[in-house]
Amino acid sequence: MSIKKFFIMLELFSVCFLGGCNNVSGLDEQMIIFGIGVDRNDGDYELTVQTLNVQNTEDSSKDNSAKNVTTVSATGETLLAAMKQIESQSGKKVLYSHAMILVLSEEVAKSEVGETVRFFSTNHKLRPTAEVLVSSTSSKEILSSENKFNAGDILSATRVGQEKDDAINSKIRYILGDLDNPLKAAKVWYLGYENDEISCQKIAVLKENKLKSVLDEEATKGSLLLLGKAKNISDSIELDSKRIFFELNKVKSNVEVVLREGKPTFNISLNVDLNVYNAEKLSSNEEIKLAVSERLVELVSKAISVCLKENNCDIFNFHKHVKNNYIDFFESYESLMDKVLSSSEYNISVKTRVKNMSDEQKIGSLVY
Repeated sequence: MSIKKFFIMLELFSVCFLGGCNNVSGLDEQMIIFGIGVDRNDGDYELTVQTLNVQNTEDSSKDNSAKNVTTVSATGETLLAAMKQIESQSGKKVLYSHAMILVLSEEVAKSEVGETVRFFSTNHKLRPTAEVLVSSTSSKEILSSENKFNAGDILSATRVGQEKDDAINSKIRYILGDLDNPLKAAKVWYLGYENDEISCQKIAVLKENKLKSVLDEEATKGSLLLLGKAKNISDSIELDSKRIFFELNKVKSNVEVVLREGKPTFNISLNVDLNVYNAEKLSSNEEIKLAVSERLVELVSKAISVCLKENNCDIFNFHKHVKNNYIDFFESYESLMDKVLSSSEYNISVKTRVKNMSDEQKIGSLVY
């Protein structure tokens, strides 16, 4: 839904409740927030809010939708002080409850992500479906980039919310739940910003109320594979001195655990459907399947290494597999589960179904 349509619907809805009421602020006396950014600036908080540009709403068109929003920033020793400063500057009642995104700079996320999210969730009633994002640059720079990106544009660019069971689960309700669970780690999309463009190719991992790691693109792809998500995963392999490109259509991930000599062993199997490009001169799809399978194992292995072995962050819920299958072992080692998972063995197998897009006469339907 565009910002313009949302505003019109909100205005019509509000009219139903205004008749006969006293001391009710009209929409022109309110600042409805769609995006929130939090940065640190010389020890102070810098709060940036993206709000509807009421003056431009009626005249704006789809080609000029970014002008439907404007940004306001303020600083303060606390977030509350910065919020009061914004209200004082605008002279309006500021409504944060409609915000779709909460963007935290990497500096803020490294030290106080939990406190910041809870502040807005508890005191200012952000919807539990608002998305939390971590940015590589200041959130102010993204939100106020000549009003180029409204909150909806940012969500679209970061692939968030495109599926009901989105793998990252960066909504506030999930983030707070994962941060409150000592056995789990939270995960959100990491915003890149370069050459005045937004990108989202990495995952930010959060634990103990702070940013623990930003996964590189390979570890991010491996994490999505483990989570059973093929969305926007593409990669390449070198085969017969030729670069072969592939993109995933579907992934099914299955995890089983067994105890061997008092240590969990996880058997991870992936079933993958994919399209292959630039492979018209290769002798068979079997070579491609083998090479692609080895590459996918490499990606998943890297995700496990970075998340579990280096950072003790279980974003994959491996501890649940232990709990569900070996409850006595789990209860004995619950407080040491991070160490248990970091020292566990992980066996990865991949079955691929390949469609060779270089020559549609040849469709790989066998399974490796």
